[in-house]
Amino acid sequence: MWYLDYKKKRQDFYRKLAERKRTSCPGSLNVYQDIEMVMKSVQFNIDISYREDRVGLHSHAFYELVHVVSGQVEYILNEKRIGLHPGDTVWIPPAIAHCPVLTGLEGGQPYERKVMWADRQLIQSVRISAESELAMLDEACVISLPPQAEKMVSDLVEEGYESQKDEGELSLLGRKITACRLIHLIVSQQLGMAQKRRPKEDVFDRVNEYISANLSGDLSMDVLCAQACLSRQALGDLFRSITGMGVHQWVTRRRLMHARVLMASGSAPTKIWEECGFQDYSGFYRAFTRLYGFSPREYQKLGF
Repeated sequence: MWYLDYKKKRQDFYRKLAERKRTSCPGSLNVYQDIEMVMKSVQFNIDISYREDRVGLHSHAFYELVHVVSGQVEYILNEKRIGLHPGDTVWIPPAIAHCPVLTGLEGGQPYERKVMWADRQLIQSVRISAESELAMLDEACVISLPPQAEKMVSDLVEEGYESQKDEGELSLLGRKITACRLIHLIVSQQLGMAQKRRPKEDVFDRVNEYISANLSGDLSMDVLCAQACLSRQALGDLFRSITGMGVHQWVTRRRLMHARVLMASGSAPTKIWEECGFQDYSGFYRAFTRLYGFSPREYQKLGF
């Protein structure tokens, strides 16, 4: 029977997890990023980091929901860097490059999150039941939930996590029902966010898309102001309100992230600075080292 295989996989999973917790870096339980999904259809994880771990950019073959319980963290979703707060929920479809950037954990609150992984078959069954493509499920997003919805997400993930310990034949059904309730809640919130979308967010998206398409070109304030049809002051205020940083800082960070992608493909750091929009290698070198704490060559050797 399938549930006997599932029981063995579940036992192997928790045994492997316990071993990883004993042998991982002291003070950290951040082990989930390199464990593949082993539960059938849907899997729930509760994870916590007490120190600033470096997690590489990666993607999954499944859908991932991350609910932030505590701690200060930023998330990179493709080329966007987004600050998260307790209560925020991240939805990540398959093949979306992402990684958390843990900041401010030393001496502060640990980064605790509750996570759901769902395979493609489960999401497809949800679409069939809804008689809708639910296209928003294939888009990475960060959702700031109202307090009541925050508690519902947190409770549902914990409910699913606890149900994984049940060896009964109905355990999988219960976990699927929990997953469907979570997905329904997330989709409802996404639809609500789309209806409340403000014009300034559309302007930001338009400018950000232009930046993405022209990382090696002229991204001066004059050029970006022309794209946004805004003054320099208004464009700067817009970026600071959405990203927490100025336009120049945002452009530089996007270019450096693009450099990381090129370096991961094997390109030499000394060959890519122009493609990333820098005036010379020394400028690229200084910006890269200031942001990541390593020189470009050191960073590439470390294999991040």
